[in-house]
Amino acid sequence: MWRSADERNSCTYDVEITGLSDKNVTGNTTILVPIPATKSGDFLPAAEQEHPDFLQEQILRYILCTPESKISGPSFKNETVLLDKLSSGGYWDDFIAKKDGKIMMGFKTDNSQLHDIHFDRSIVVNHTDIFNPIYNGSLILYPYENLPKISMKPYGNRKIYAQYPTYESCVYLSDNLNKTTVDIEISITCYNDRTNRPDEYQGYYECYVENKHRTNLINSTGRIPVNVTLEQTIDPQPLKQ
Repeated sequence: MWRSADERNSCTYDVEITGLSDKNVTGNTTILVPIPATKSGDFLPAAEQEHPDFLQEQILRYILCTPESKISGPSFKNETVLLDKLSSGGYWDDFIAKKDGKIMMGFKTDNSQLHDIHFDRSIVVNHTDIFNPIYNGSLILYPYENLPKISMKPYGNRKIYAQYPTYESCVYLSDNLNKTTVDIEISITCYNDRTNRPDEYQGYYECYVENKHRTNLINSTGRIPVNVTLEQTIDPQPLKQ
């Protein structure tokens, strides 16, 4: 019951957009970026509420003196609640957007002086497949297109990607940013549930838009293609064949 989020089927979502601070603009500013969703553009349900086992209940009741009405396991917020219409620092409002028929993560402000965006959320979901996340209904950075054919390789009695897949996604910058150069880094890290699973089949994968060498900064507006890379890390130790 007291496990951390990264020991469950879960995802951490991080958005860093820099180069905005102290820029003066006119009108409303809107930025759209990829969002955690399946390749079909769906959110995953939150994990079901867990109930304490006998020992946990005794600890809650007799050691922590928890009132009877509050003796229950953790419950988890779904993606819509976590991502839509919350403040991300006082300058930007975050929201779930729809653009060209696809969902995206949005940030908007009517302030004339901008600030960088630093946004992160931890999402506990009911399913994570770290072996073939794209085609087995796990979260990726969505929207996606131009995904090349993915080859697989054996990993114990499972299969994983033979190479790190890459595909195309996009961001949108409103027209009033036409003289602003920004650096956008977006990532999700998805973990599988570590209980009742051999160590060699535990791990995580990452999807990211990252500008490691700062050689491809964005200084245009409208729809801007970006590349997404998916990397798998399954058990830090090599699997015994």
